[in-house]
Amino acid sequence: MNPSTLDFAEEEEKFQLFLFELEDRQEAFIENSTAQGYQLDYTSQSLTELERYLTAMPFSWDDKSDEAVGRRLDCWTYLGEVVRQNHGGDWQLSWNDDNSANRGQFVITGHAPVEGVEFTPLRLIKTFIQRGQSGALNRAVQAQVNPTPVDFSDLRE
Repeated sequence: MNPSTLDFAEEEEKFQLFLFELEDRQEAFIENSTAQGYQLDYTSQSLTELERYLTAMPFSWDDKSDEAVGRRLDCWTYLGEVVRQNHGGDWQLSWNDDNSANRGQFVITGHAPVEGVEFTPLRLIKTFIQRGQSGALNRAVQAQVNPTPVDFSDLRE
């Protein structure tokens, strides 16, 4: 969907419904994954378990069935909750003109030492599902919450 054609009121309504359902969905997701042998407890270490879950389950980003969309939603909201609970911040509906790639996305803000940084868990889960690189979720979170300053001192002026 083209971010410039989004209707703010409609997107805000979706976002409020998302927030309303978040706790119940996550509780059910944790119960179901625990029954399957996964230990998801919102710690940073549990991102390895989330990767194990994503790798073991037959996930396809192209599957548009309600079940597949719901399972992906549970995974990316879990990732967002790990960041929020361990590093602070809040869920927001991004309406950021400076970063139109996130416009209309549900993001975490206030988690990073740099103001204005948006963490987009949906995009990260999509990338993991498509590429499956072990440790990618933890590396991505750490890059957001503990960014390494870029040293430009060796560049010419």
